[in-house]
Amino acid sequence: MTENKSRRPVRVCFMIDELQPAGTETQLLALIRNLDRSRVRPALCLLNGESELSHSLEPADCPVLRLGVKGLIRPQSLSKAWRLARFLRRQRIDVLQVYFPDSTYFGVPVGCLAQVPRIVCTRNNIGYWTTPMHRRLGRLCHRLSTGLVANCQACGQAVTDGEGLSPKRIAVLENGVDLSRFPEPLCWPHSVGGGKFSTCLPDFEQVGNLPPPAGSEIRRIGITANLRPVKDLDLFIHAAAKLTATHSHVSFHIAGEGLQKRL
Repeated sequence: MTENKSRRPVRVCFMIDELQPAGTETQLLALIRNLDRSRVRPALCLLNGESELSHSLEPADCPVLRLGVKGLIRPQSLSKAWRLARFLRRQRIDVLQVYFPDSTYFGVPVGCLAQVPRIVCTRNNIGYWTTPMHRRLGRLCHRLSTGLVANCQACGQAVTDGEGLSPKRIAVLENGVDLSRFPEPLCWPHSVGGGKFSTCLPDFEQVGNLPPPAGSEIRRIGITANLRPVKDLDLFIHAAAKLTATHSHVSFHIAGEGLQKRL
């Protein structure tokens, strides 16, 4: 009996507000898509998830629960919490991982009531949005959860500084890039000691030392992001201005949607 249980896939429920073509949501969908189903069996819970866009992005190969929560303090949210608890028990979830503040404040206590063995919070930013209330709620959720996953050291440190979570309970897992999505390797040729080599994924410090391309070829540098002030696109623009002054063979591109698109 114990042997069979140890061999079954770990059942992980990921909980997020809703789906949209943005950074964290895209990373989560890629994770669900690429998980080895013989080792991990995913489920997805959407705190709201009732928009057509969110529907269109749902994965087809894992259970999806849409709660339709419009506000955490509405009376209807109690019945939604009961639905989530029943879903977690019915799916026999071993790990609940929550993303974003509202899903965290809603999912963590419900996961505890449903007796989910492991509850993991997530932080993919440095907490620019936090208020004293957010920090108090964060401390409460950390008491009820197993730990936190951050996508860089700075994000983890922000949680330690603002919400008092011990670094020992924070795991840093950096975002990955699926190179198979690109038609060619991210490499360029160069010469060292008379030999020809290709450098893949170099440090950004090397970009300024790239040799001019042959003929009229233009090197293109781009950024893809939500076009919001927090993304600090001004820094990219200022860097572009400096490089353009000394590198005539470089062009710069910004791709994304958001409030600053027309600025």
